[in-house]
Amino acid sequence: MNHPAELTRFRDTDTAGQGTGGPLPWPAGQVTLGQARGERSLTALFRAALADVSTPEPPPVPAGGRLTWTTGTFTPEPPFWPDGDIGRLAVCATVNALAAQGARPLALSLTAVVEAGLSLERLRALSASVRESLAEAEVPLGGFDLGVVRTGEADQLYLTATGTGLLPAAPTTAPARPGDRLWLTGPLGNHGTHLLATRHQLGYEQLIHARLRPLTGLFTRLHQGHPEALRGIRPVSTGGLAATLTALAEETGLSPAVDPDLLPLAPDTRLAMSALGLEPWTTASEPTHLVVAAPDPALEATLGRHTPEGAATLIGTLREPPAGTPPERLVLLCPAGQPPEALVLPTAPPPARQN
Repeated sequence: MNHPAELTRFRDTDTAGQGTGGPLPWPAGQVTLGQARGERSLTALFRAALADVSTPEPPPVPAGGRLTWTTGTFTPEPPFWPDGDIGRLAVCATVNALAAQGARPLALSLTAVVEAGLSLERLRALSASVRESLAEAEVPLGGFDLGVVRTGEADQLYLTATGTGLLPAAPTTAPARPGDRLWLTGPLGNHGTHLLATRHQLGYEQLIHARLRPLTGLFTRLHQGHPEALRGIRPVSTGGLAATLTALAEETGLSPAVDPDLLPLAPDTRLAMSALGLEPWTTASEPTHLVVAAPDPALEATLGRHTPEGAATLIGTLREPPAGTPPERLVLLCPAGQPPEALVLPTAPPPARQN
């Protein structure tokens, strides 16, 4: 991998304890507390490494434009895995959150918290991943900051990302109605299962692919091309599909009726979930999103042609809830040819962090 030249000035023989007047506290090639400050700090070097994907000033906002923003903190364990890393996760999730609202992403800012003792090679890889992801999303970096904490005060590396976007003047979605369809843009469980398999070195991570992608193109086509049919786009991230469907039911007062036999779950993912004690309903599924839309051939053709994972999967519809249905039983299981049954979705946190 070719690393940004500025960041590689910290050679594997360097430490940032130099000039502090005391002994060098860490072996060569690792982050030290002293690297958080000064002209030779990691913050300064990261800013230089990301200069070509950065913007020196805020982008202009057209008259009448509406700004929106989203902020997320990313703490995956581990922060680096075969199909990606925490940098790509932070960029893609933030850009996708803006685009899912119908906003055009304008800029991102990132804040990193690095644990002393992390290898400089990992930080080089992080800078390259952030640059690649921002370039792919065609979104500039508005700012970057980095702090170093003592060993044991962070799990290697945490990132906080804030994205700013521009909303169109007119809404690009309509209120949800009974009969609206529920689509998944990709498979369930790949991301969370891939991370946990990597952590435990089970080997499934070599079979389960969880490549994160910016989805601005797909979401822009849905919002701009089908505003009368589109009801909303929601990520299937922390808490999995259970949390996404439950939030949809609570906000709309309608019952998502889902056929469990239609859930897109790869055989290798299902096998790994069984070994790890995971449930398809609660496992993080970045970058898969739930699309709620009225029956519309043109919109469905867009979902069939433009999703990165291939055609989107229809998993159910929205219905009026049965009379007297308590809030925790709004989601319905509707296997083909059988009457619907109320489902209390599992909402307990997964056994280990997946985001």
